[in-house]
Amino acid sequence: MSRVSARRTRPATWLLVWALTACSVPTDAEFYPPAADPPFTVTAVALAQPQDQPQPINPTITLTLSDFPDPATAQFPAVLLGQREQPVEFLLALSLVSKQLVLRPRRQLLPENDYFVSLTSEVQALSGRALEPPLALRFHTGNFVVPAPAAEAEVALGPLLSGPAGLMARCALPGCHSATGGSGGPAQGLAFDWGAAQLAAYLTTTRGRGSFEGLLLVQPGAPERSYLVRKLIAPGGFARIAGAPMPPAGAPLAPSLLHALELWIRQGAR
Repeated sequence: MSRVSARRTRPATWLLVWALTACSVPTDAEFYPPAADPPFTVTAVALAQPQDQPQPINPTITLTLSDFPDPATAQFPAVLLGQREQPVEFLLALSLVSKQLVLRPRRQLLPENDYFVSLTSEVQALSGRALEPPLALRFHTGNFVVPAPAAEAEVALGPLLSGPAGLMARCALPGCHSATGGSGGPAQGLAFDWGAAQLAAYLTTTRGRGSFEGLLLVQPGAPERSYLVRKLIAPGGFARIAGAPMPPAGAPLAPSLLHALELWIRQGAR
C-alpha cells in the first residue's frame, strides 16, 4: 500500500478554503490542524470475555480510538489479527461516528491457542497523526462459540429525514439545503427536502465540493468513504473537510441519527 503522510502533504490549493454558499463558512486556516493536536490512541478494547479469560473461537474485537481513524490507513497489514507470523483473514468494519474498528475472523480460530491483534503506527487519524503507542493485544481462545450478532434492522432514508431532529428539520432551511427557499437554489445543489428517491440518487452520484479525496457524498456500502458523514461528524473533531462542519447552527446532530445514517449507507444507501 502506497501512502503519503497527510501531515507532510499540504497542497497549495488547500491553504485557503472558499465557501460557495451561506452554509459553508470561508476560512484562511490551514486545511490540516496544528501539530499540537491531542495524541491518537486506542482508548478501549472490548472482547467477549475479560481479556485474561479464554475467548470464543469466533470472537468480535472492538477497538475504540481517540480520534476519527483514516480508512486509507486502518487496514491490513497495519491492522493485523493472527498467531505469531501467521495472520488470519478477518472482516473489518470502521465507524467514524463511533471512532471504532471492529474485527471478526472470517473462519473460526483454533481452540486453545494464543492470538494477537496489532495496530501499528501506520494507522493514522484523519488529522494525519499516527497511532501512538501501537497496539499489541494478546488473547487465548477457549473451545466455545458465541451466537452471531443479531442482524441490524434495515434503515430507510425517510425516517432519517423526518422528525424534529431529522435532516430536514436541521438542514433544509431557507438559504441552506432547501429546494424551496433562497434565491440561489439549495446550498451546494443539495436539498434535503427533495423526495427520498431523488435525494438518494443525488447523494450517491455527486462528489462533495472541496472533498480532499474526491469522495462521493455517499459511497454505498462505505460510510467511512462518504463525504456527507465527514461533514456531519466534523463538530466532534478534525474530519478533513472543506468549509464549516454541518449543521452550522445549534447542537450537532444526535448520535443516534448519525449511527442510523452510517448504517443506511453501509446497507447500500437504497
